[in-house]
Amino acid sequence: EYDCSRSLLALYEWIEETSDRTISDNVGVEPGDMHRMVEIGGWLAYSLYEVAKLLKREDLLKEIHDLRTRIKYGVKEELIPIVALEGIGRVRARALYDAGLTDPRKILQVSNSKLSAISKIGPTVAAKLKEQLKKIEQEKSFRHKNEIDR
Repeated sequence: EYDCSRSLLALYEWIEETSDRTISDNVGVEPGDMHRMVEIGGWLAYSLYEVAKLLKREDLLKEIHDLRTRIKYGVKEELIPIVALEGIGRVRARALYDAGLTDPRKILQVSNSKLSAISKIGPTVAAKLKEQLKKIEQEKSFRHKNEIDR
């Protein structure tokens, strides 16, 4: 069984985008154990979020929500908007971010061919991403129009 400090170090490394292999080599936590830690960490972050709501600590909610997302996907804070997209995990999110597509709006603006050329993306993922983002934009536009009509 792992001690608490090793578990915390492994979870910290995970949310800093350290690879499974590096975590295993440096911290001694195998991928299966890491998966368990991510599940437990996510549950703890969810619980903390609910406690903060009960205590009316709205000032903490975004930070806790972001931490929960980081634990779930194993990403740095800068990738949160990108991993929110369907089909995008930590590796693809980092590839998009490193290519200068640091938020979903930028992804929508780039051509399909440039998007497809990004490592780990390809034409199928690029097309699905564009379709997803266009649908999100249409829904936002529709909601905005309905708010104006009221």
